[in-house]
Amino acid sequence: MAEISELIDVHHHIIPKEYVESLSQKGVKKSLGVQFPDWNVKKTLQIMNKNGISTSMISISAPGVYFKDKDPSLEFARALSRQTNKICAELISDYPERFGAFATLPLPDVDIALEELKYAYEVLKLDGVVLLSNYDGYYLGDPRFDRLFSELNRQKAVVFIHPATPRALKNRTLSFLNR
Repeated sequence: MAEISELIDVHHHIIPKEYVESLSQKGVKKSLGVQFPDWNVKKTLQIMNKNGISTSMISISAPGVYFKDKDPSLEFARALSRQTNKICAELISDYPERFGAFATLPLPDVDIALEELKYAYEVLKLDGVVLLSNYDGYYLGDPRFDRLFSELNRQKAVVFIHPATPRALKNRTLSFLNR
């Protein structure tokens, strides 16, 4: 085992079973053609220890929580954001020296994203937010996100931006990966 140092992993994804189960109920069983790994906190801590990582900033990754074709109402995105944010808060509570977390927001709906941001900061006390580089083909510079960025700026939020395949390329990427 490597000696634990002051290394901080700011790009550390969790894939809790609750997240995978929720996605499976919507018919999502893979991310970009790859099965979800069997993730658990014990394995994560072992990997962190092996690599000398003292703290990991956790977040979920693509495919995120928004699935336009499966959830036009965004209720699924809202519920899954809340669920994953609570899981992150629990991990921080259980391992305060080992984890921090970036909240997941149910974008592209800015109103419900602002509600979740408030909950994630005021109730769960998460450390920042993770945003995908685009939502349904709308990039973060689109004016539809101005109110969100104004609030993030007001909060002096830490924002981690994760790349995401634009909708227009997803079908080509998936067909290539499924060959």
